Amino acid sequence: MKSLGWVEKLVLVLSVGLLIGAAGCGSKTVDSGASDQLDQGALSAQNSGVPTTLTARSLTGAWLGKAILDQEKFQNKVAQLDAESKTLASVKAKSFLSIAMAMEFHENGTVENEVEMLSAQGKLMRDGSRASWRVLELKPNGLLVQVQEQQPNGTVLTDNTFYQFSGDRNQMAIRVPVGQELLDCDAMIVFERKTLPPTNVAAGPTGTMAK
Repeated sequence: MKSLGWVEKLVLVLSVGLLIGAAGCGSKTVDSGASDQLDQGALSAQNSGVPTTLTARSLTGAWLGKAILDQEKFQNKVAQLDAESKTLASVKAKSFLSIAMAMEFHENGTVENEVEMLSAQGKLMRDGSRASWRVLELKPNGLLVQVQEQQPNGTVLTDNTFYQFSGDRNQMAIRVPVGQELLDCDAMIVFERKTLPPTNVAAGPTGTMAK
């Protein structure tokens, strides 16, 4: 089974309700929201503190993140669905909102992450990975970052993500490409900077996944 990058894993869980791998060869690129604009309410510290100039080093350090949805947009969307689709949307929203994530970006160009979430069936899943990262583009409000993860079969998974920062640079947010049920509901993960490197997102073995 091929190991997948964390963004692709989230998409698969939300799309089919199971954490699965996909067979194949060659490199694969995942564009996980390379947009320079996120919802204005995503970052509570967006206008707090004194804005500082973003550099690649703005990303280095430890971060803890949680998933959020625009509840008003979600409720408006659900109100237009039939009973079966409402149930599916609610299950996927619950799964998405259970996401907890820890990341640490090192100055040597490596990044480690741990993710914990519930599948659509309510099964607890944990996973972790190590990859390389580099900044592709600097913007006034964020960084476009490329992460490349070496796969066991020798292929490389490439993920390009835009990280939008708050004014004080202690929060950042990323969009997560979700399924149709949560589309247009501003699904994203908001991270808080931590002064100490994270160990486990929650109690449990590091870098393991519930089978």
